Amino acid sequence: MNIGSWKNGNTQGLKLLLPAGASRAVRINYAGTGMLAFKNAVLQGTIVAPDALVTLDEGSQMLGSLRAKRVTFGTGSTFIDHHHLEPLKIDPACVPSLQSATVPVIVEK
Repeated sequence: MNIGSWKNGNTQGLKLLLPAGASRAVRINYAGTGMLAFKNAVLQGTIVAPDALVTLDEGSQMLGSLRAKRVTFGTGSTFIDHHHLEPLKIDPACVPSLQSATVPVIVEK
């Protein structure tokens, strides 16, 4: 989803929820340069806002991936990256090679 502008008045209690295991399936590209301030929001997926200032405040939750010029986490906010949400589904033949790599990989059994 590509968004050119965002009206901040609508972010209080915003909920962007996805089916279990689908946090990588939805990507929101924000082309704006202003501030995105979320209060008491629940956001799942990937948000890419390279020129924006993003604030998660007052108990907001971000589950997935967030890339912005600057991200500020307020009191009670949480962030859980994709890496910790769901294991990767990898062909069993590839597992030994990945496990010997320097980067840790979570593999579903």
